[in-house]
Amino acid sequence: PLRTMGQADEWVVPSLSYSSLDLFERCGYRFHAQRMLGLPSAQAGGAAPVGKAVHEAIELGANSDAGALLLQIEPAATVTEQTEARAALERWNTSPLQARFAALVDVRHEQPFLLLLGGATVTGAFDLSARDGDCLVIGDIKVGGLKGQTPDERRDHGYTIQEELYALAGLEAGHASVEVAYQWIGDDLAASQLATRVFEASQREQLRAGLEARVQAALTGPWRPTPSKLMCESCPALGLLCAGTDLPSAHG
Repeated sequence: PLRTMGQADEWVVPSLSYSSLDLFERCGYRFHAQRMLGLPSAQAGGAAPVGKAVHEAIELGANSDAGALLLQIEPAATVTEQTEARAALERWNTSPLQARFAALVDVRHEQPFLLLLGGATVTGAFDLSARDGDCLVIGDIKVGGLKGQTPDERRDHGYTIQEELYALAGLEAGHASVEVAYQWIGDDLAASQLATRVFEASQREQLRAGLEARVQAALTGPWRPTPSKLMCESCPALGLLCAGTDLPSAHG
């Protein structure tokens, strides 16, 4: 059965991130178990080390070997995974986002940011960032594919919280506008297209209000479970605090 949790004021307010806010949207109970109770998440594997290796290779620049970097990160990485990392890096090198940043100066990698929203600290980092006049250009690189969607659809169906955090961080840093661009490099089709959107200073307060509402919802609940095979299989609360897909709510 699903075990009842205490009230929000019994918990220490955690530092939040895009991924934690996204987790709350997908399953409030798992968010609470991991981010507020502190249950350890499952060991990262699969695409996570590949993505990290590709990002490190992009930061290192010319002549970097994403496959070799992957082995440093994950010695058990397979030949297939090494090949996947190298192929993703090759696609990045001919992508629209790479060309966009190649035309800019003082490009920064993994630039951290911090926002105070709704009584919590929200942190993150831009994969790439650089100024283009009065506009801050922020680039985010996704190693996966488009899953049958256009780049705009892929962004709008999974990354709006991240995009809004990026935009607000840039605007609150004093930039007149912020361009947030997403590049998927999981296959040749994805790497040939770009999703980009510009946010103006006039949108700053609207962005802040919306994000503060999301943060408050995450911190105060209710933390309802949204069981699914994908969400439950690596959830640390499964079998301990929550019955997962065996919950009555999982069956309508």
